[in-house]
Amino acid sequence: MSDFSHLVPSFEHIVDRQCSLQWQVVPAPKSTHNIMFVTGGEGICKTAGGEFPLARGSFVYHSPGEISGYDTSKTSLMRVFGINLHLTALYFENGLWEVRPYGRLPLPEKMEIQDVGALQALFNRLTEIWTEKSPLTTLQCRSVFMEILCVLSKQAASLGEPPETVLCIDRLASFIYRNYNRPLTLEDLAKFTGFNPGYLVRTFKKHKGLTPMEYLHRIRMRRAEEYLRSGYNVSETAKMVGYEDAFYFSRMFKKSGGSSPREYIQKYRTGETI
Repeated sequence: MSDFSHLVPSFEHIVDRQCSLQWQVVPAPKSTHNIMFVTGGEGICKTAGGEFPLARGSFVYHSPGEISGYDTSKTSLMRVFGINLHLTALYFENGLWEVRPYGRLPLPEKMEIQDVGALQALFNRLTEIWTEKSPLTTLQCRSVFMEILCVLSKQAASLGEPPETVLCIDRLASFIYRNYNRPLTLEDLAKFTGFNPGYLVRTFKKHKGLTPMEYLHRIRMRRAEEYLRSGYNVSETAKMVGYEDAFYFSRMFKKSGGSSPREYIQKYRTGETI
């Protein structure tokens, strides 16, 4: 696990946000370290390397200069914790204190958190302290933030994958997101990475919380909802998200959300909760 003993965080903004229908963050280079932890709903993270979906348990981190943006699903609004902060390192050497710049935290761009409840409790405590604005706010926020970093660092270390493997998995996730409308198979995805299918399934699920095909299915269903709400019929929507068989698409759609595509359209038109 990483050593954070010299780290000094300075917080610019800490928030617990229930996203609205209009909420979005336009992709742009960041001037601070940015952390987001999703505790409900679904959305999308947009980066220079592509886009990937977010859901409950998704943790995202970007350092200064990295491009990122966010958008929430219109049918499953995200609930997120967000932190914007600056990082420095403080050292005492030869009888003198020295402040040095701190680079990127040793964390991946995205992780699926294993114990969502435990991490959420820490983020809840952090936001409570931040909103109290007492004389001890800065010190207490730093203390809780270090606990959060320890939890994240332990999980990142437990993944135990070489950086090249993590990068390959992230590239595959972006590839799936951009090509969800193609008739992709597990063999296609394995060929893209150079991994054998069994290893790919295990490794992808370890990092993303879903198998590659489950990940593809989730993206297709979210896109299908958007197309149906935009006025496309069931057959058109099926083809647009990669299914030639509209009947099979309807079965998968109902299995995913509990309503058939036609039922979904009817609920949307009548304003019923979907």
